[in-house]
Amino acid sequence: LAAMGPGGRLHAFDMDPVAVKEGEQLAADDARFTIHHAKFSSMKSVLKEAGVKPGTVSGVLLDVGISSPQFNDKTRGFIPELDGPLDLRFDMSKGVPAYEFLQTVPHDELVRIIDEFGEETMGFGGAAPRRIADAICLARARGTLPKTTKAFSELVTQVRGKESSGQRMHPAKMTFQALRIHLNEEFSEMRRGMKAAFKMLQVEVPS
Repeated sequence: LAAMGPGGRLHAFDMDPVAVKEGEQLAADDARFTIHHAKFSSMKSVLKEAGVKPGTVSGVLLDVGISSPQFNDKTRGFIPELDGPLDLRFDMSKGVPAYEFLQTVPHDELVRIIDEFGEETMGFGGAAPRRIADAICLARARGTLPKTTKAFSELVTQVRGKESSGQRMHPAKMTFQALRIHLNEEFSEMRRGMKAAFKMLQVEVPS
């Protein structure tokens, strides 16, 4: 905003209602700024409603991933070190929290999610994703599947072991990451967001 002229407009998109509320405070102070409670992939339709036509946008910045305020909010359940509900959603008004998702996800699908998004390949000859999924599904069958971050992280730690990662991080960290990426469709949303951005950007034809 500081580098933008008086006729410029800045549109922001965020899935997190808390972040949107913060953005609305900024919008109240600067009419050039608008924040939308929407995904990057909805950029074209949302901007169309705001009167912005495809091919007229000067630049797009996709700030993907998770923020420090989200990490530090224990009610969101993003990290195993802070005890709270095992939620893991950016937008808690949509979808289902992680503890509900884990009640129904098929075993093989859970193995794929942990393997693909959690980089859980260390230990057990690369079988860590299956071992973690086994423990989760066993707890589910017994009716003891945790609903809080601390209890869930302890379940994963029992499988991984406290020193299994070889790094100074919580043994359940990558499992939390895998579930978060899947529940929020982070990778696919990034790809869809990039496609939407290219449709909105100005295309300069060399003379």
